[in-house]
Amino acid sequence: MGGSSSQKTTTNSQTQPWAPAQGTLTGILGGLSTVNPQLNPTQSAAIAGLESNAGFLGNFAPGATGIANSLMSGGGATATAPMINDAYAQYQKALAPFTNPASLNPYNTPGFSDALAANGADITNQVNGMFAGAGRDLSGSNVQTLSRGLAQGQGQLIANQYNQNAANALNAAGAAYGAGNTTGGILGGLNQQALANQQAGLGVAKTAQGFSNDAFNQMLSAEAQRSGIPLSILQQIAGIATPIAGLGSQSNSTSDTESQMSGAQQFATIAGGLGNLLPRSSRS
Repeated sequence: MGGSSSQKTTTNSQTQPWAPAQGTLTGILGGLSTVNPQLNPTQSAAIAGLESNAGFLGNFAPGATGIANSLMSGGGATATAPMINDAYAQYQKALAPFTNPASLNPYNTPGFSDALAANGADITNQVNGMFAGAGRDLSGSNVQTLSRGLAQGQGQLIANQYNQNAANALNAAGAAYGAGNTTGGILGGLNQQALANQQAGLGVAKTAQGFSNDAFNQMLSAEAQRSGIPLSILQQIAGIATPIAGLGSQSNSTSDTESQMSGAQQFATIAGGLGNLLPRSSRS
């Protein structure tokens, strides 16, 4: 004879580690409920001010655009180029008489013919006077001496004037070459400055674009604060309340117990139970 018996046990447990601080924590939670996540008047006014000032830099966008356009066209760096070219042309024109090959001819030198005639007259008067005083005027010696005097006196004068004219021509050519180099250097520098201005214009164009976009960026930033401030407050509240809500624990558990007994054990158990029901006199 055998059998089995089962037993069901239910256990409840609860932990309250925050019980000693329950009053404080309840006060904290109560305080959190009074926090208003919406914008207060000061915050609303500040955001409204940001939005009203959002277009401030945009006021300078037209000016920046004008500067960019000016720089992109050279910034006026070559504005003086025509004047410089004209000055160089005038300089070349002034040097032209000296660089003309015809200017080498001493007789083409202004005033030279007059000087040469005066020199010839002086020599002639001097030589003829000497021979006339000696009573030998118009003699062969007179003519020979006069010719030699004119050749020596005027020949040197002509040679000196030619050398001077040649030096003037060389100096004029050198001056023209130097002026050409100087003018070319100035114009090249102006062109380089114009190129630099054009490159700077690209940066100013980006600045103008930034000025135009600034109003929208400022408004987006203000709106981000409008929604971000309440969200930040709610996140702070959640950061405090959520850990408190998770303090302590409570659990329920149920277990079933089953045991096997032999027939003798069952009989002994039943008999023992019956014995407890009989009067004491009957047991003996």
